Amino acid sequence: MVDKLDKPTQEQQAVIDEIAEWIDGKVLAESLAEELVDNGIEVTLENMRLVWHNMLELLHDNIWQAMEMARNAGWRL
Repeated sequence: MVDKLDKPTQEQQAVIDEIAEWIDGKVLAESLAEELVDNGIEVTLENMRLVWHNMLELLHDNIWQAMEMARNAGWRL
């Protein structure tokens, strides 16, 4: 059982640090800009920031859905 903690354990922090290394912020920014262009929206800091904040609000639900999909596929999480 995993408890929800305010501060990760050393083992959890090591995993977080490793994952953070392969999350490429530039790729995320380029994807955001591409979507704005594809939708006829000007690429500005304000527009990018708005889309990014909206994405963060949706992130929790998307993580939960991804875990459910993994469980339904037989993964043991």
